[in-house]
Amino acid sequence: MKRLSTALIVITILVVAWYSPKRDSARWEGVEDTRLFSEVGDDFGPYTSLESCEWIESRGNDGDSFRVRHGGEVTEFRLYYVDAPESKYKEYANGETNGKRLDDQGRYFGGLSREQTCALGQSAKGFVRELLSEGSFRVVTRWENVYGPQRKYAFVVVEYEGGSYYLHEILVAKGLARIHTKPSVMPDGSSTGEQLERLSEMEGRAQESGRGGWGVISH
Repeated sequence: MKRLSTALIVITILVVAWYSPKRDSARWEGVEDTRLFSEVGDDFGPYTSLESCEWIESRGNDGDSFRVRHGGEVTEFRLYYVDAPESKYKEYANGETNGKRLDDQGRYFGGLSREQTCALGQSAKGFVRELLSEGSFRVVTRWENVYGPQRKYAFVVVEYEGGSYYLHEILVAKGLARIHTKPSVMPDGSSTGEQLERLSEMEGRAQESGRGGWGVISH
């Protein structure tokens, strides 16, 4: 019995010793990335700031597009700058599919299959759902249409790693979205060129660390 107890103690020590550095490494790795994130102030220039927004569960929600309750209204917003992979293969009533889009997204991350791309899309969708459903967040928009009036482009500000940051930057830093789709001048007045340069640096860090889609295939 004494030998068994000693063995269990040794195993516990080994497990803790193996796990703790990995846990701390992952934690500090995330904090390091936030140094590249844009600072979020209180002046949003030409944009409208919607406070205390709430995530609304919907079948159409994805990593970069989702329904939000703000005040007494509900709007579907689409993030500027980023495109999260499709979360599943779809066939539409007119006979078309989202296969080409999946293929383009997979190539961006180094040659992912459609199945791998959808899995990455599910990860992005799950991450955003968990992050936004934990509490209220801010949407910053100027009500620009996404193709039609049903969706609006926006920036989303969330609490993450102890600070307030833009969601699209977090997705790029975690390797959960590609730098793609419509850019816009940042609420603090930074140009699209400055923002794209910042995002490219985040993406480079994500590639080096094998985060998200960048870790599925060896580059």
